[in-house]
Amino acid sequence: MKKISILLITLLLTFGLMGCQLAEDVNIPLTNTEEIQEPSIPILFSYSSYDSSGEIDISEYIYYKWFLSDSFQEEYYTTGVEIGKSMEVIKSHTGINIVEVDDEVTLKEINEDFEANIYFGRAFIYDAIYPNVTYMNYEGETHIERMTGYGISRGVSIIDTYEIENFHGENWTIIVKLNFIILEDLQYIEVREFDESDNLIKTTMITEETILDELTLDPNTDYYFIMETYKDVDDNLYTERSFFNSDESVYHKYKFLNEAGFVYLDCLHVQESE
Repeated sequence: MKKISILLITLLLTFGLMGCQLAEDVNIPLTNTEEIQEPSIPILFSYSSYDSSGEIDISEYIYYKWFLSDSFQEEYYTTGVEIGKSMEVIKSHTGINIVEVDDEVTLKEINEDFEANIYFGRAFIYDAIYPNVTYMNYEGETHIERMTGYGISRGVSIIDTYEIENFHGENWTIIVKLNFIILEDLQYIEVREFDESDNLIKTTMITEETILDELTLDPNTDYYFIMETYKDVDDNLYTERSFFNSDESVYHKYKFLNEAGFVYLDCLHVQESE
C-alpha cells in the first residue's frame, strides 16, 4: 500500500449527500485479527482524543465509513457513506470502472473521493485528535491502526490519500479530506419576515433550548432573513444574515455548539405558506 497526492479517475458513478440526510447504514464486520492478509483498504475513520482522565471517543461527532456492495445487481454496484453528527459533506464521489468479457462482469477500479467540513468552537476542550483507521482485506477481516494525532485549535485541513494496487485484480484509490473550521459561539437565530412594502410582519427567535425542525412563513411574507448572532472571543456580539425570497424552501444548518465544542448541524426547514 502506498499513499499518493495525485488522483486520476474515470468517474462512472457519483454518489451525493444533500441537505441534512445521511446514507443508509450497512453492516461491515469489525473484528480485530492479529494476522491480516495484505492488501487491505481503509473503510472507516473514527477519532479519539485525550484529557486528564485518558482516551475519549469522539467518533459520535467525527467518523467516516464508506461501503461497496459485494454483489452485482442490474449493472450497478451499490455504494454509500455514513458520517458523524458534526460533519457537513462537501463532496462524495465514487468512480467505478467495470469490464465485461463474455457476459462476465469484472470490477477493475474504484475511486472514492470524499470531503467534509467539521465545525467546532472555542469551547472545544481537546488540544489534538487522533484518527483510528479500520482496514479490511478481501476476506472481510479487519484491523485498526492508530494514526499520528494533529492539533486543530486554529483550524486545519487534513488530506489522506490511499492507493491499493492488484487488489484481486482491482485498483482502489481512496481520498478523505477533512476541513476543521473554527466558529464563534452562536447565541441565537432570528427569522425576520417582510411583506412587499418592506414592513416587518413576523420575527421568530430560536435559541439552543427552542430549536425548531420546521418553520412555515406567514402568507403575507415576500422575503425573509435568517440572522445569526455570535459572541466572539472578546465577548462582543455580531450578526450574520442571509436573504431569501418567500418561495425558497431552505434547509438551514444550526451551528449551536454541543458540550464537547462541536456543532451538530441539525436543520431548520423554512417553507412557504400553502
